[in-house]
Amino acid sequence: MKTHTLLDLRGSIPSFIEVSDGKRHDVHLLDEIIPEPGASYVMDRAYLDFKRLHAFHRSGAFFVTRTKAGVVLNRRYSHTVPVGTGITSDQTVVVGTADSLKNYPDTFRRVRFVDSENNRNFIFLTNNFELPALTIAQFYKSRWRVELFFKSNSIYVSRRFTASVRMPLRLRSGCRRHRCLNRHPQEEVTSECLAA
Repeated sequence: MKTHTLLDLRGSIPSFIEVSDGKRHDVHLLDEIIPEPGASYVMDRAYLDFKRLHAFHRSGAFFVTRTKAGVVLNRRYSHTVPVGTGITSDQTVVVGTADSLKNYPDTFRRVRFVDSENNRNFIFLTNNFELPALTIAQFYKSRWRVELFFKSNSIYVSRRFTASVRMPLRLRSGCRRHRCLNRHPQEEVTSECLAA
């Protein structure tokens, strides 16, 4: 079994819960969510599907996700990056294959971030061109709040049921709403995870 949860971080209360048999791929969860205009959805790379993400974009919602290996993106523009923040590039890109371009004809923003403390590199894709690049990286980091939510509430759920839990979340920053979709199974959450 797999539990998909959209967590509203304004109160750490789930606003969407779906229990599945675990055979359905996580990306299909995006078909069940009605994107909220102005909200930002932060999701793991398992949710990277250009057609579904374009539906979020068309609805006026924003998203932040990581790219997968093998995804072809062509750079259109490079933007200035702040020094000393871990941001190594901030670019406007388009998908590089005809099929993908048919599914997502608009531009993405690709933000590369280096976590020097943990020696990890991240490449984020978003349709939000307004927020600073570092904020985009911090949004992705916030998805670990899902893991903290699960860890703090796991005593109420049997171990057999939580063997393969998937958790999304929504957070509030200023007057913008943000949501996160996380596909990681239950993991030990450490300060290292939170730095990632």
